Amino acid sequence: MNRFYIQIVLFILSIFVYANNEALATDPASGEDTNPKLISPYATPEEIYEKNKHLSCHCPNNTHVLEVMDEAIQQLEYHATSKDGYKLCIENSGDGISYYKKKYDDNTDILKINLNIYASHQYDFIINRLWNHSSPSIFNKGLVL
Repeated sequence: MNRFYIQIVLFILSIFVYANNEALATDPASGEDTNPKLISPYATPEEIYEKNKHLSCHCPNNTHVLEVMDEAIQQLEYHATSKDGYKLCIENSGDGISYYKKKYDDNTDILKINLNIYASHQYDFIINRLWNHSSPSIFNKGLVL
């Protein structure tokens, strides 16, 4: 009798294996997308470019503008990395923000802000929030022309 039960179990097992094989071998339905697109909350570089395309300069005659922008980038890099002449104004360790101020040519104040980001998993969210030119923030009070 024991041999009879073993044969039944093996027969049922073979039916399940055959049915499983048939289910895996069938083609997916033609109307369904087998590779769904991932939905990301962040815009792709192409989407950002298309959104801000109107802000870029496309005139080949404006080489002067390119020279001014190159000089502005050099000045920005210098002031971002330099520690010469900056005095600590406000240090808020709770927010991780330090404000430094430098007097330039006795009539221009340069404000340097050092922001420490401790939640590294939120880095992209914080950068997108600070870099959003559409909305004013504590760093972007409006449009500079």
